[in-house]
Amino acid sequence: MVFPLPEVRIGAFTMSQFNPNRRRFYSYIDLEEFVSHKINPTVIPNITVYFDQPWLSNIGHALFDGLYPAFVALIRFQPKHLQPFRILLHTMSDNGKYSFSQNVYNVFAGLGTMNASILEKMSAGRWFAFQEIVMGSGNMCQRCLQSNLQLPGGIELNGSMLFRDRMYKQHDLSPPTIRKNHSFERQHLRRPLKAYVIHNKRFTDDDKIEIQAAIDEINKYTAVNKNQTTENGENLRWPLVHVSYISYPLIAAREEAKSQFSTPIIQSKTIISNSKMMAHLQL
Repeated sequence: MVFPLPEVRIGAFTMSQFNPNRRRFYSYIDLEEFVSHKINPTVIPNITVYFDQPWLSNIGHALFDGLYPAFVALIRFQPKHLQPFRILLHTMSDNGKYSFSQNVYNVFAGLGTMNASILEKMSAGRWFAFQEIVMGSGNMCQRCLQSNLQLPGGIELNGSMLFRDRMYKQHDLSPPTIRKNHSFERQHLRRPLKAYVIHNKRFTDDDKIEIQAAIDEINKYTAVNKNQTTENGENLRWPLVHVSYISYPLIAAREEAKSQFSTPIIQSKTIISNSKMMAHLQL
């Protein structure tokens, strides 16, 4: 009996299921003959994670409707989630405003990003073989929030912490302080907590005025009281917080940001060495 291949969902906004084509071989000799003599494929080495994310200009969608669910899929094949991997991404042109998200993707993954649309065009009359590929993210995206408002896989697969820790490590940032009971726990007494309000296109002018007024009030309180803390902070009515307002379209990608991974762990016998071809495949 031949079982059908499982269908997979490759993106948060891809409603249809993807079912890859397959070719059946009835002996290893037939398989070897086909691979070695008929198609002679170009091997793409290491781990490749394939997913779809059309809105790279929006870092929120790029992270939690694209990269996070794909990473959760990789977590299921431990310890591969600790290794560098390559992203194979179906992307739609968004006026070229996705350099920031692309930079985050590249640094997080460690082996860069390939454009699946270009790879498909290059596959006409030519074969490519992935050394390892993981595809499908199911309903693990942010827009598939659960009733408890937690990210899917965040608890049962420890996805939230693993995603956060890898993001910090890859961008060469110190991991956040773990606070189990309250925000003041293990906090430097004279160092305010940093908070960020992310700009949203749905904010009205009145919303922006109220948000800015709240930010000014909180920051003013912190500025006045930051030198009046005691060892346990009991003299303060409110915790010290410094709030910043961020608009992602105004943030430029850091060109110097590089992956913290060393030489790739897995080496392939046949590696893509044509630098022009690899450059063409990049987003």
